[in-house]
Amino acid sequence: MPNGELISVTINDGIKKFSELGRHDNSNDDKSKYKKVCVGDIAYNSMRMWQGASGYSPYEGIVSPAYTVLAANHGVNSRCIAHQFKLSKMIHTFKINSQGITSDNWNLKFPTLSDISIYISRSIDEQGKIASLLESLDHLITLHQSKSFGHILEVIVSCTLSWEQRKFGELFLEKRDKTEIEDEDILLSCAITGIYLNSELFSHFRGTSNIGYLKIKKNDLILSAQNLHLGNANVNLLFEHGIISPAYKVYELNKCDQYFVQSWVKKDSTKDFFLNATTEGASQCRKNIDWCILNNQLIAIPSLYEQIRIGKLFHCLNHLITLHQRKLEKLKIIKKSMLENLFPQNGEKTPKIRFSGFNEDWEQRKFGELYELVNEKNDGSYSKDSNITVSTMQFKSNIQISKNEYLNTYNIFKKGYIAFEGHKSKEFRFGRFVENDIGDGIVSHIFIVFRPIMEFDINFWKYAINNELIMQSILSRATKASTMMNDLVVKDFLKEIFFVPSVGEQACIGKTLKYLDHLITLHQLEPFQLIFKAIAYRIIDYTKSKPPSHRK
Repeated sequence: MPNGELISVTINDGIKKFSELGRHDNSNDDKSKYKKVCVGDIAYNSMRMWQGASGYSPYEGIVSPAYTVLAANHGVNSRCIAHQFKLSKMIHTFKINSQGITSDNWNLKFPTLSDISIYISRSIDEQGKIASLLESLDHLITLHQSKSFGHILEVIVSCTLSWEQRKFGELFLEKRDKTEIEDEDILLSCAITGIYLNSELFSHFRGTSNIGYLKIKKNDLILSAQNLHLGNANVNLLFEHGIISPAYKVYELNKCDQYFVQSWVKKDSTKDFFLNATTEGASQCRKNIDWCILNNQLIAIPSLYEQIRIGKLFHCLNHLITLHQRKLEKLKIIKKSMLENLFPQNGEKTPKIRFSGFNEDWEQRKFGELYELVNEKNDGSYSKDSNITVSTMQFKSNIQISKNEYLNTYNIFKKGYIAFEGHKSKEFRFGRFVENDIGDGIVSHIFIVFRPIMEFDINFWKYAINNELIMQSILSRATKASTMMNDLVVKDFLKEIFFVPSVGEQACIGKTLKYLDHLITLHQLEPFQLIFKAIAYRIIDYTKSKPPSHRK
């Protein structure tokens, strides 16, 4: 009789311990016919395989005899195969190979499953890397689920205990443990943005000796003596131990949660708290702290139980923001690489990256064959609501005009048209072209507008005409410098050469770059930072709506 914990195969979540599912256990008391599952096996429900009821087992256990258990052969990574079993194309294959009159009794028995062919890498290392990548994506998806945050918020909101007023000096106990030998530990530094290795912020050690430096441990609070009111305060959440300049103050937390305190020191109102304990210094940025005043200032603080839950919420949010930031940076790097490699460079006729089915050289065309100048003015058909801001490509009606007739000087700017913006910047040395991909409207007469005269893909030209790697050399020859911006010389621009792919290849390139932009937009941090700040003000300023008790 097999021994082990009862496990179950689910459609959406793969293999789970039965005890985690919250279901009533109606399994047979006699488990002599149950099947043993080892770590690394794949189990599937033959009656529900066509719905995706299979999974890789991270557990040792037993399953109902209704399940089928698969063990991987030599050279096969079962984690990789388990992910392949979840592909929609694969599930469709399981569906058409299942036997039965109706869907209620469709059954995919192992002899039939064993005859189904699948593609798999010959390299087990590559299989493992594929599985690890997909598991990382699953982990990211799990982090983005809102249930865990909702549960934490529910716990926090349900807390009705009053917050106490405590003196700063009661909550944070100053430490003055100093080094006695040179280079006793790793040298750290505290900045507004966090705790860092000193070498990360400075190219060299700026003192002559680090004897007498302060020793710090993980979860200690570090305060800057001179720009504390600007936010230079952090809890050391990263390093187990280290040393720091005696210009800082080091505190041990006294019955405080480290994540709660880190969130508190980063609030805008905490900067004012520190500012209230400062005296004038050498400049507005450098103010001196009166430590006696600071130690006696009152802080509203909840019970340790509540601190831990609030701190956990902020720690999770910070982790989520960090993940988004990392992915955002990677996506920007990928986009930059794509803009370099999806377009021909340095006079070449083809790009380095091609889509399947496109092998021919790109066609050399003059811009005059691709676009023509637009001299069409607004005849009153378009109001302020149709005004387009070229810099951000958005409709904006809050323009300042003396009277509505002035809109008749505006240029018609329809979807697919391009406009030249002559402002110089680090990113666009000679100005730039921007394509209208949002809808028909009007733009100020200061912008020169062109319309396409050939069949084209709107997404491709959005990125092509704005690609500085291609357009910089073109605009260097087709513009002339003025005081604040570059002026486009239309006749010179229309003579410039541009390499153009087929419309089909344009569509593939445009779709790819648009998708990357979509991913980048999804990972912009601002919404998460706003949510973070909103929660911080609701929770840590909870005492504004509920007077705290006073504790001497």
